[in-house]
Amino acid sequence: MIPIWNKQTGDVWVRNFDEGVLKALGALPDPSDPNDPCYFVVVNPIISTDPSEKVPVYFSQPNMVYRPKKVPSITISRDDFSPALQRWMGVGQLEYRAGVSGTEAVFGNGVSGYTQYVSKPQAMPYDFSYTIVCTHISDRMVQGLLRLVLKSYPPIGKLFVMDSLGLLRSYEARSEGPIPTTKDSVDAVNRFVSYTVNVRVDGEIDLTSPYSSSSVTGFDLVISRF
Repeated sequence: MIPIWNKQTGDVWVRNFDEGVLKALGALPDPSDPNDPCYFVVVNPIISTDPSEKVPVYFSQPNMVYRPKKVPSITISRDDFSPALQRWMGVGQLEYRAGVSGTEAVFGNGVSGYTQYVSKPQAMPYDFSYTIVCTHISDRMVQGLLRLVLKSYPPIGKLFVMDSLGLLRSYEARSEGPIPTTKDSVDAVNRFVSYTVNVRVDGEIDLTSPYSSSSVTGFDLVISRF
């Protein structure tokens, strides 16, 4: 059995995990160029000789139309997501069961609780996979971006996701597989080096709606309000 929260929580959807991956990297929206919407990270001075360097971060959804990207840059792609039934807790498991706001609380004869409860079935577990590519003009210069990515997504860690009520949820996240290097020669002068990091998140999606039910009642109980 997993813990059942005694307070209401919001919903999480695919986009909430996309935003969580961006925030884990420390990426912020960049409104400076409306023709090239993206995010950016400020490179740590330990990594770069220019502490004010802004590196663009592009988020690419599956099958998105290709667009030219600046270098240096970091590109995050959501590859796929799929049900993770091995983490399913079974029918009937609740995500939360909480007293309805404004309803009466009753005490007496060893029984206490609210007269009305709102409950929500558990979220469906899903695994999310992301590919993160950092690119620079040389192997020496791309190392700083790679270090930033690996610090943000360690082999074993947590990803924090904000639900629809603004509450944070934490999920297991890990980097998987090798970290391949790609070297592209655009022309005789421009050469790019990229490192690819694969991240998997043990997430979930809320696919059910809350429902209300009556609970503690009785004429011999002392009724009061919290």
